[in-house]
Amino acid sequence: MSKKMLLSVFLLSSQANAAYVMEDLLSLSLADLATIPVVTAARTQQHWDDVQGSLWVITEKEIRERGYRNIADVLRDLPSVDLQGPVNTTSRLTVRGVAGNAKMLILQDGVRVGATAGEVIPVSLNYPLYMAKQIEVLLTAGSALYGTDAVAGVINIISQTPSQYGVQHLHYEANDTGSQYGDLLVRGRIGNWPLVLGIHQDESNNKALAEQYPDVFVLGDLRDVSGSAVMVSAANRQPFSSEASSSSAWARINILPQLELGGSYRQTSYANDYSTLPQFNEYGGFLDESFLSLYGRFEQRLNETWSTNTLLSWSSYQLNKNSYYNNVFSNYQAGYKYADSQKLALDSQWTYVFSPNHQVVFGGVYEHLKAVPRTTDLSQPYNKNLSITEQNLYYFGTNNTLPVQIFDVAQENVALFAQDQTRWSPALVTQIGARVDKNSDYGDSVSPYLGFKYNFTPVVNLSMTYSEAFLAPSPSFSYEHFGSFSGQQDNQGRYTASVFRIPNPDLQPEMARALEAIVNYNPTNQLRWTATAYTSRLDNLILYSADTPVAVSDFVAGGYINRTKQRVNLGASVASGIELSSRYRYNANEKNVDLWGAYSFTEGTLESDKGHESLPYTARHKLKLGATFRWSQGLFVSPSVYLIDKSRVPNSAAQNGRSLVSPAYGLLNIYAGYDQIIAGINAFLRIENVTSRRYYNAGGTSDISIVQLPQLRRSVTLGTELEF
Repeated sequence: MSKKMLLSVFLLSSQANAAYVMEDLLSLSLADLATIPVVTAARTQQHWDDVQGSLWVITEKEIRERGYRNIADVLRDLPSVDLQGPVNTTSRLTVRGVAGNAKMLILQDGVRVGATAGEVIPVSLNYPLYMAKQIEVLLTAGSALYGTDAVAGVINIISQTPSQYGVQHLHYEANDTGSQYGDLLVRGRIGNWPLVLGIHQDESNNKALAEQYPDVFVLGDLRDVSGSAVMVSAANRQPFSSEASSSSAWARINILPQLELGGSYRQTSYANDYSTLPQFNEYGGFLDESFLSLYGRFEQRLNETWSTNTLLSWSSYQLNKNSYYNNVFSNYQAGYKYADSQKLALDSQWTYVFSPNHQVVFGGVYEHLKAVPRTTDLSQPYNKNLSITEQNLYYFGTNNTLPVQIFDVAQENVALFAQDQTRWSPALVTQIGARVDKNSDYGDSVSPYLGFKYNFTPVVNLSMTYSEAFLAPSPSFSYEHFGSFSGQQDNQGRYTASVFRIPNPDLQPEMARALEAIVNYNPTNQLRWTATAYTSRLDNLILYSADTPVAVSDFVAGGYINRTKQRVNLGASVASGIELSSRYRYNANEKNVDLWGAYSFTEGTLESDKGHESLPYTARHKLKLGATFRWSQGLFVSPSVYLIDKSRVPNSAAQNGRSLVSPAYGLLNIYAGYDQIIAGINAFLRIENVTSRRYYNAGGTSDISIVQLPQLRRSVTLGTELEF
């Protein structure tokens, strides 16, 4: 979406009658904030302070004044959360020692907006927040209410509600590295139907990485998998590149007071392989992904005791057929990828209120999934006009004689869930629930949840939760495979390959058990302290085996494969930790101050066929501090400091005894703005990595990966926002 398009939409919509109305949440005390309505933890509205479990709520005001542009910006500030991987695409998310992007369920207004078939996708600029009114992040397993993909928790983006009146804005920013961002949010009516809609575009250019870390990104000769033979000379290589972009369009409309329709389209493109060592990766490859979600929601209060909420949704994910890898696994040829999935879901929820102190929520879910999981490397783009059997595509290195295997998967899931919430006394509240899923591929699973909250005094309370959750093996995990043949034939005339990663359709769900205890101490309306202790265990972990016990040498008919790897249920992980967080808010006539801080410690082990090791992608110690200082004239400043301990990559990345550790680092960021610097115009400044220090994230998982993955040094962003 170009800047010209943004400007055109702005001019067309400027006739809308709108008033800028924003609730000044910063002027509220912390006690007032505790009564903010939330919905994620129980699938029904409750006060934030009544939630059992770790629910973090970020208000619209905080989104603006901390400069949050996407979900990654929010997660970076939460305790026990690690973001590791390539700049601006956040390839790996770890929550309380549980690693995996697909283990955190992402919703928008209660509707799933993640990958339809459980594909592993970034959690970053593909989830913009320009439409967000509130963000709720549940760091307690939510599978008892939401299903098998909420093992690590739930993120729910609460959007602006349809209305003819309210804030409308046009936002644009750019920085000194060539990155740009813009969004537009407008309100209005179609006939008698109020609506709100928005668009955004985000473009990141990370070419400076090669200049800032020339010791890492050395454009030497490209070599074969053994590291000996030269496949492409340095003189013929493509220059380093690591660009990323994202765009979206989103809308909500109220047809009736009880009926809402909505939809969103998101597209993201990013470099797919800058974490592989330069001698095994030719730069220029990319993945281009698109997501479409449409829904209708009908809510009705039948009487004083009964209410219902029915959601019908359809979503799709597609990996653009022109996406490709160009590395050692594709013999340094463009290895095209394709994936496509659609899901139809019906979710019906009923609430029965026995009394003001007792209610039951229950319901059922039906889901139908159809997917073409991500293909192996293809010699030419997938033809969407032809069926799978008509593609005429062949494995690399077979002289167009061995047809590529492309899978077509259909899956159905039926679930029932129920939850009882009871206030036994002014001091004691319990929440008990469970969900039963029956899946056509992996069978039955049960996810129970037990929790209680006890108020010892008006300023001290304790909550404890126990949960079990199942993470279903996605078609992407079960059927994805890749590898290439050498082009040579053995004495039997079979094309040979050194190694292949092959599918495993017999994968079973991972199982998680977690126990959590939280103590809140609120000595005044301005000060809040929270201490959390947790422990979890994951069994049946889906990991890549070192090698299959016996090579599936004939996986490709007519070929011979020397070594095969596949995902199997072979691991277990244990994690325990503590979180200490505090928040202080002070309001005066001319100045408002909001201080927050969180320290977290996570310890644990991962067990696999490679032995016992420390939890990968998890820093044991994390200290995250932030503040917002606001003056009555409209000026505000929000500094943030991060002190992050060292982290490591898995043992599978070991090569010739090299270190698997990414060093600890400290980081200072500043976000500042001036509201109404001119009537209807806001301005802001963003400085990331103020001290311009070199720092690293934990990198890739293989023995040809970069272990210490460089991150950008200082960048300065200037921006403006027009209100109308």
